Amino acid sequence: MTVCAKVIYAEGKVLRNSTGEALHSPYFRVYYPVAKPGAEVRSGTRGVDYTGLLSIWMPWQPGQSPSVAHAMACEIAAKLDVVIDGRISPLKA
Repeated sequence: MTVCAKVIYAEGKVLRNSTGEALHSPYFRVYYPVAKPGAEVRSGTRGVDYTGLLSIWMPWQPGQSPSVAHAMACEIAAKLDVVIDGRISPLKA
């Protein structure tokens, strides 16, 4: 098995921040929503706040590129229920 931990960043006021449909992936391990609804989060030159932390586990083959696990983490992150300022957040890694 291999593990990928992905920090989720966003910009704006958090309206929702939960596991959402990501929970249904067989590779999903846990999501820690750090920013609570109502919080203002920043990413970039104005500061950096963690919106959440996603962890996945998946099979690993000898010689496999780490990019495989990272791509799966990105795919699962897109299924999180993170809504910023009334829009589904363009999540940043």
